[in-house]
Amino acid sequence: MTDVPLAFHCEHTAKASRVLALVSINEGPASLQSIFVCADAETAEEVSCLLHSAWFQGPSSHLQAAVGRLLASLPDEQASALKHYADHALAGTWPLHPDRRAASSRSPFDILEDEDEEVSSDEDPEHSSRDRLADLPGRVVRITSMLELHVYEPNRLFTAARAAGWEPMPHSDHDPDDLVGAVMTLADYPQIPGAEGLGNEMSGEFLAPHKGDEQKHQPPDFAALFPIPDCSCDQEDCEDCSSWHLTPRTADVLHTALCVLSDQAFDDADELGDEPAQKDHPDWGTFTRLPRITWNQNHDWRRQFARACYDLANDLRQGHWPLPRCFAEEMALHLALEDSDADEDTIQFDEDHAALPTGRDDYDWEGCSECLFQDHDVLQLFDLALDGIEDPDTEINQYYGIGDMRPEAWFNAFKNASPRDPQRGFHR
Repeated sequence: MTDVPLAFHCEHTAKASRVLALVSINEGPASLQSIFVCADAETAEEVSCLLHSAWFQGPSSHLQAAVGRLLASLPDEQASALKHYADHALAGTWPLHPDRRAASSRSPFDILEDEDEEVSSDEDPEHSSRDRLADLPGRVVRITSMLELHVYEPNRLFTAARAAGWEPMPHSDHDPDDLVGAVMTLADYPQIPGAEGLGNEMSGEFLAPHKGDEQKHQPPDFAALFPIPDCSCDQEDCEDCSSWHLTPRTADVLHTALCVLSDQAFDDADELGDEPAQKDHPDWGTFTRLPRITWNQNHDWRRQFARACYDLANDLRQGHWPLPRCFAEEMALHLALEDSDADEDTIQFDEDHAALPTGRDDYDWEGCSECLFQDHDVLQLFDLALDGIEDPDTEINQYYGIGDMRPEAWFNAFKNASPRDPQRGFHR
C-alpha cells in the first residue's frame, strides 16, 4: 500500500512555515500531511517546488544539484526530513504515512467490499440506474471527455497507478505493459506523475427516450417498431403484399451488427489512435475493412466513423429505416449487412430473437442492399483500378456524378439528406 501525492502546498504562520503534501491512497479520500517545518517562508516554498518537480517530473542533474545545495544549508533535523521525502520523490515512490500503517494490513478486496456495501445501502431505489429514462423525474445529462497525455516517464506513472489499485491486463503486442490501463486508472488525478497533458476536450448532451437513448439493458421492441403487414391476399396491386418490408427479425440482426461494429470501431480508435492501419495485423480489425484511402486517418476521424455506425443503429431503435446520410454511413451499413449475412446461422440460438414474429422478408440482405441505399458508389473505392475516383475533380468522378468521396468528406451529409444533429456528441 503506497500513498500517492497529488500536490504540494505551503502553510505560513507568524512562528513557522510548513510544507504539506496532499496525498491519496487506493482511490480513497485525499488528506493533507505535514512533511517539513522550518522558520523561513522562502525555504518552505523552495522545498515545496523541489518536491513537486521531483515527484511529477522525475530526476535530473539540475534538480538533484538544487536539492543538494538546499540540504547543505539546512540544520541536520530539517535536512534529514527533506532528504527522506526528496529521495522517495526522485525514486517515484512515497513513504507510507504513520496514520496509514494500521490500514496497510487490510486487503484491497476488504476495501472494495466496504465500498460495495456503502453503495448498496445508500442507493435510492426510486432513482437507480435501472430506471428507464422516461420514468426519471429530472433530465439526464451525458458528459463525454477526451484526455490526451504524453507519458515521458512510464515507470513513475506505473508506480502511481499501482498505488491507486491498478493491475496490468494480460500481455498484448501493441501495449505489453498495459500503459493505457495505467493512464486510465489515474485519469481523474489533477496531475499524473511522469505525464503531461496535451489536450482535454469535453462534450455534453441531454439523453431522452425519443432520441433512442434508452439504457442498453432495455432492448428495442422491434415487433412494435417494424410491424409486419397483416395481409396475405397476394394481389399484385396490394402494396402490403408486393412491397419489401424491413421485418422485426431483419431489424434485430442488423441492429446488433451495427452496435457491434460501432463498439469495435470505438475500441480500435481508442487503442490505436493515429497509427496507420495495417492489413492482417492482429491489432487491427474494423478499419482495415475500409478502403485503403482511409488507412492513414487519425483518431478523431475513426471515432466519427464509429459514431456513424451508432447513428444507424439508433435509427433502428427509433423505428426508422437505417437510410445512410453520408458516405461513412453507407460504408458502415455495407459492413453491417456483410456481418449480418455471415451471422444468420447463429441467430436461431437467441431466445429473444426467436420470439419475434416471422415475415416473408426476414434476412433478405439483398433486399436491404437494394432498398436502403441510394447507390453503391462508395464500394468503388475498393477497386484499385479506379484509383483517384474519390476526387471530385477527376474526369471519371465528374462523368458519373459521384461527388466528393475523399475521407475528409465522408461525414458530410448528402445534398438530398438531412444532416445529423451536430450537437449529438459521442455515446462513448
